[in-house]
Amino acid sequence: MRYTAAFTLLIAASLMACGNADHSTHHGAHHGADHSAHQGADTEHQNAEHVGAEHVGVMVDNPIIRPPLPGRNTAMATMRLMNHSNIDDRLIEVRSEAGGEAEIHTMLNEDGIMKMRRIENGIELLAGKTHSLKSGGDHVMIFNTQIPSDIKTVGLVLVFEKAGDIHVQARVDDGSLNNDSSHSEEPANDHSHH
Repeated sequence: MRYTAAFTLLIAASLMACGNADHSTHHGAHHGADHSAHQGADTEHQNAEHVGAEHVGVMVDNPIIRPPLPGRNTAMATMRLMNHSNIDDRLIEVRSEAGGEAEIHTMLNEDGIMKMRRIENGIELLAGKTHSLKSGGDHVMIFNTQIPSDIKTVGLVLVFEKAGDIHVQARVDDGSLNNDSSHSEEPANDHSHH
């Protein structure tokens, strides 16, 4: 009987020890998995923030808007776009607070005649590069708009594929602005709306 009782106690102690070991192992594995998953989530979140921060690098320099000529209702906006990030971006839309419909256009030589055409897919802005919007090249046209003579600036919203919306105040060119060479040309005569 003594041997039987001792043997029974030995088996019970072994089972308890195994149970505790399984619980410790399971708890450790579960805690380790949770910790690894948590670290992975933190790393993913940090990476997302890092990628997002790289998009904050698009700058708009010297935005100028030329009001419609007398008897017309079409204005033109010029500016320089600078991408200081290391990710390519794209200007996909422009909106004007002066009303009307803003479109991104370029000039093409068709049979020896320069004609304005809408850019359907926006303007690519390469990482670390500058792209000038100017008369005679890529530029913004604003149709069906009027800018009163006492208005000095017009709000524009430039929508980029990655950088998002950038709000700028474009100076109204009343003829007194000392524009640089990228803004010195007069608009081409053929500005038919396509």
